[in-house]
Amino acid sequence: MVINENPSLAAGLSDLFEAEGYRVCCAKDLRDAERLLSEISESEHPLLVAASNGHYSPAVNGWREGRLSAVPLVVVGSRDPGLRSKGLLHVVHLPLNVARFLAVILAISAPADMANETPVAHDGTDLPGQVPRPTGPRGSVGA
Repeated sequence: MVINENPSLAAGLSDLFEAEGYRVCCAKDLRDAERLLSEISESEHPLLVAASNGHYSPAVNGWREGRLSAVPLVVVGSRDPGLRSKGLLHVVHLPLNVARFLAVILAISAPADMANETPVAHDGTDLPGQVPRPTGPRGSVGA
């Protein structure tokens, strides 16, 4: 699920994920995401992707405190130096390297029993040259 109040940015991320074979839906904010997420099956391995033009801590705090806290959150483009990847929170910094970004999404959205799992560093420093593609059905970036 792509969370962003900017429709053109949300559409661009949606297009990228759909081209990679993910099911996608867009939410304008965390409240909208909670509503949409209630309609998604856990077997689809949902995750949230939030694009930021600056400091994204308020949304991250809302995610941590809300019903969405059990769903992985990927924040793209945050300039908040205190925001770091930890647990279900994954921070992808700019400039965006699409291959690395998709590797993060793949690693998070893949079912736990996927045969070719590969650990991914969010800063891209120890990513393998080739990212394995799933052999089974993909998870969802939304519904």
